Amino acid sequence: MDVYVHVIEQYLTYPVNGKVQDRFTEGLLLTLIEEGPKALKNPKDYEVRSNLMWVATLALNGLISAGVPQDWATHMIGHELTAVHGLDHAQKWFPLFEQYLLFLSGFSAVFYTAISIIGSIPT
Repeated sequence: MDVYVHVIEQYLTYPVNGKVQDRFTEGLLLTLIEEGPKALKNPKDYEVRSNLMWVATLALNGLISAGVPQDWATHMIGHELTAVHGLDHAQKWFPLFEQYLLFLSGFSAVFYTAISIIGSIPT
């Protein structure tokens, strides 16, 4: 979940014609959607895990965020939840992510582009 949110925070902002970054990001999201359930079903599958680790690496190494806006506000709220409630870094997303997506859906053209390309955004 945390990797997914890291990618989303660099993607669902506002359009700036960063087509290469957008396509990289969409590929990462699709890989998470495809490989995540496989990893849960068979946690020892090395190929599935290696794909997930590669996505995790690319989610924060700066490649997909180069030259495009990012939105880390929700991430900062998550850090506060961690501090106050003792949640680990990934646990904080369950109460926040759905509301984050609902907020974005109200005004973000990129949100609707993501829905059309990816099919749906899991919550």
